[in-house]
Amino acid sequence: MTQACDQGLPLSESAPKNPLRKEIAKLAKSIHDINLGEVPQKARARA
Repeated sequence: MTQACDQGLPLSESAPKNPLRKEIAKLAKSIHDINLGEVPQKARARA
């Protein structure tokens, strides 16, 4: 994990099976889904 940060590589490339990376991805998806739920339908259609 720390080597990926030192090299400037995305975690998905340098540590694809790392449990921390998977937790970060789940959290990001959850936040994204919540934000999509708060946006009115018209605004989503324009995006």
